[in-house]
Formats: sequence, structure tokens, C-alpha cells
Amino acid sequence: MDVDKVLEVANSLVFAKTRRRFSPVEAAILSGSWQGETYEEIANAVSLRKCQRCDSTGSRFSDRSALLIS
Repeated sequence: MDVDKVLEVANSLVFAKTRRRFSPVEAAILSGSWQGETYEEIANAVSLRKCQRCDSTGSRFSDRSALLIS
């Protein structure tokens, strides 16, 4: 499955359970993770300024993505 389809499906599933969509940073983390990138690589791709919170956003992302397998 390509990354765009993964984002679409994951966002739909999370929205169905939480009524919230992934933030741009969360989407970048999912996309980058799917493609095997590190947080540092993701931060560089998104811009360090936007992703200074990658660690805390990554934690929230983990909580939301856990909804996908529950």
C-alpha cells in the first residue's frame, strides 16, 4: 500500500473513533515512519521549526495510531 493510501485509511479510522484528524506533523510522522525515516529525517523534511515537538507529537501519534489496531 502506498503512503498516500495509508494516510487516507489511517486518518479515516482515527477520525471515526475520535472525531479528529491527524495534524500535519502527525501525518508527516506517519508518512516518514511508513517510509522508514527517522524522526530527525522527518523533522528535516517538515522543517525543524514545525517539528520541534516531534517527540511529544510522536507520543500523541502513538496513542492515536493505537486506535487503528484496537
